[in-house]
Amino acid sequence: MNSLNMTVAGRPFDHMVYHFVLTYSNWESVTLCASESFETLFDGL
Repeated sequence: MNSLNMTVAGRPFDHMVYHFVLTYSNWESVTLCASESFETLFDGL
């Protein structure tokens, strides 16, 4: 997501997102992630 060059108050906002998709119903959710951990994955579900 760093390729989007997002900024907050003029400073770069380095972040990761968790993108979850149910393909049959086309329902999707996006959550900001603080780290790559099992707890973050569990929070995204």
